[in-house]
Amino acid sequence: ERLDELWAGTPRDEMDAALLTTLRRHPSLGLEPFNDMLAGMRSDAADARRVATATELDEYAYQVAGTVGLMLLPLLGVRDSAHVARARPAAIALGQAIQLINILRDARPDAALGRTYLPQDQMAALGIDEAAVVAVNDASP
Repeated sequence: ERLDELWAGTPRDEMDAALLTTLRRHPSLGLEPFNDMLAGMRSDAADARRVATATELDEYAYQVAGTVGLMLLPLLGVRDSAHVARARPAAIALGQAIQLINILRDARPDAALGRTYLPQDQMAALGIDEAAVVAVNDASP
């Protein structure tokens, strides 16, 4: 709702005004990546988070990081719609790849908090549960 107000030209504060200036300067950006990121953050706000499938992991990684790749396009000089359309898949993939690295790096502490971003179906197929992830020794290769 706040993003819609912002897009309509009614920022609530200085941060909104700065974002509106950026959106006007880079109209190819649009609100989509911001709304998608907020959806990912809302889904992540639950006390316990578990990703059921690789498809769900891809969607989550898009929402919280693929969107960052999209937001970077204007900063990287990709501005016109034809170039944005061509660069979009790579920007999303870059963000998702960085998020997957983050997930792997934080798998143990996240699991200790009841947050497992590794696909549950794949973990089950390999006979791995959250307790096994928590028990991983930091010195393991």
